[in-house]
Amino acid sequence: MEWIIAVCSAGLNLAAVWLVQKKTGLKPEKQTQWAAALLLAAAGGFASGYMLVLRTGTYPPNLLRLVLLGTLLTAAAYIDALSHKIPNWIVLCTAAVFAGCTVLDFVLSGTDAVPMALNSVLAAAVFFVVFFLVRLASRGGVGYGDIKMITAAALILGIYGTFSFLLVSHVLAAVAAIALLVSKKATRKDGLPFGPFFYLGYLVTILTGMF
Repeated sequence: MEWIIAVCSAGLNLAAVWLVQKKTGLKPEKQTQWAAALLLAAAGGFASGYMLVLRTGTYPPNLLRLVLLGTLLTAAAYIDALSHKIPNWIVLCTAAVFAGCTVLDFVLSGTDAVPMALNSVLAAAVFFVVFFLVRLASRGGVGYGDIKMITAAALILGIYGTFSFLLVSHVLAAVAAIALLVSKKATRKDGLPFGPFFYLGYLVTILTGMF
């Protein structure tokens, strides 16, 4: 079962990149960058799909929501890296995944699904408020697209999972920013797209079981 889910997850990620490229027309300038994007999408999907089965089992609602979150974050990473925007449709699809899987959870387990649903909604509310205040305090330092993506992801990851996801994402982003500044490939005025780091944060969170 682990291998089946891993292959399906890798396939979904590859399909997401291909469909987004066709829909938006966005494509890296170099062929090697395009190949790297496909490789990272497939490898990340395979590894996360495999580990999800080992860590969460095969209960459909839990497995579906986490696999599909990875697929949507793959799409967000690709678009944000090339356009510095996370489109609303990705956020809405993430919320729809939460809603659909929550309904399925209620059908399969009844009221046992209530605690997880409440945890998810609370997590989304908390992280939305926190990052909205951060945006106000930093005068736009955090993009609305990032805030919406974090809020939607929190619906699926819950409080603890979202905290881990964000911690890893921000640490990796900080390391990348320092490397770019030191190598003089970017300045302090240059924006850093967070979509790719959300995807990497998701992968590390899933692979290490920090959710």
